[in-house]
Amino acid sequence: MELGGKRPPSQLTLSCPISLEKYRELSECKELLLLSVWNIYDTPFAFYQVADIQGLSGEQSYENVSRKCQ
Repeated sequence: MELGGKRPPSQLTLSCPISLEKYRELSECKELLLLSVWNIYDTPFAFYQVADIQGLSGEQSYENVSRKCQ
């Protein structure tokens, strides 16, 4: 996401589309970590954030997850 040097909003939601192969791989995991790297505009610096996310439940199909990401 490019903000052109502007400050991001206090709440920001981003999507992360995944392939069917990756979905199948992740659906077998019970614990997942997400690493985010936020480059600071026009500098060599960055922020790093790690978040625990819930595993994919059996109720979630690839089609439902894929639709939410579009």
